[in-house]
Amino acid sequence: MYDHVLVGGSGFIAIHLRKCLRKYNVLIVDIKPPSGLLENEDFLQCNIKTRLNIKPVLAEDVVIHHLAAVHFDFQSNFYETNVKGTENVIEAFSVCRNWIFYSSVATYGDSILIRDESSDQTPTNDYGNSKLLMEQTIHEKISSASLKGKIVIVRPGVVYGEWNFGNVFNLMWLSSRFLPIGLSSNPIKSMAYVKNVVSSTLFALEKAEDGVPLVYNYVDYDQLGTKDLLRLIGKANGSKPLYIPFGFVLGISHLLNLPFKLVGKDFLASPMRVKKFAQPTHFKADKIREIGFVQPVHPEEAVNRTIKWIGSNDVKALRAAWKASFKD
Repeated sequence: MYDHVLVGGSGFIAIHLRKCLRKYNVLIVDIKPPSGLLENEDFLQCNIKTRLNIKPVLAEDVVIHHLAAVHFDFQSNFYETNVKGTENVIEAFSVCRNWIFYSSVATYGDSILIRDESSDQTPTNDYGNSKLLMEQTIHEKISSASLKGKIVIVRPGVVYGEWNFGNVFNLMWLSSRFLPIGLSSNPIKSMAYVKNVVSSTLFALEKAEDGVPLVYNYVDYDQLGTKDLLRLIGKANGSKPLYIPFGFVLGISHLLNLPFKLVGKDFLASPMRVKKFAQPTHFKADKIREIGFVQPVHPEEAVNRTIKWIGSNDVKALRAAWKASFKD
């Protein structure tokens, strides 16, 4: 008998979640097997874009962690995975009464305004739109009594940490290899260290009430601006960051991006990433804290841990293997 089911259990967040569940019997459901099953884990290969044929018998008290999602710019099939896939997961595990769904602050869209859970959700890309439709699907299933029990919907900000290869990783990796260089401005970037995100979801499930979904944003406090982040990266690396104006950085990124663009390769400091880095993304996450959550890892320690992991691994090879896995 299983205690927890991880749908999408081979991904980045799942790596850290699995460490928190070592004392439980865990079933990992994914299209690809995770690297290295633990003694307490089993694996079931499924594609959530199709109707799931779940053979293991599950009890009502099993916790379903729905982590499976398509979310990177170079991917497609956002709706098939994030919306239809969610419908299939709910149908397959309908007997269960404990649910954690991973949504995103991308459902709010782009804005320089500070946003909380009551803010309008006006997504500006396919990923954000698919996550909003996923949330709507969840609420429809609750209304029709197809989904029951304790239900958590978390909307994380930019999640980073060990085994993540997104934009924060790119910045930390480049800063570790060279000099930490960034903008002289300090726009807030609402980020979330992966272990804090996982801890918040387990806490939220304990606090959730039957039939009343607990929906909350999650970002780390104290929140960091881009200069703050570079300062912590520099401190972890033992170097002093160089801050330069946005216009100069953007111009240099266009020049350096040209050879990569000609050969069709991805440049880590591309103009698109520079613009994204300069735009404030400020979200409030007071709701989960008002019901008692205390994040276990402070941002400075989170940056230190991530920098240490980057320095202790061949991350270039790991990132290449990670990206290649999406082509299969």
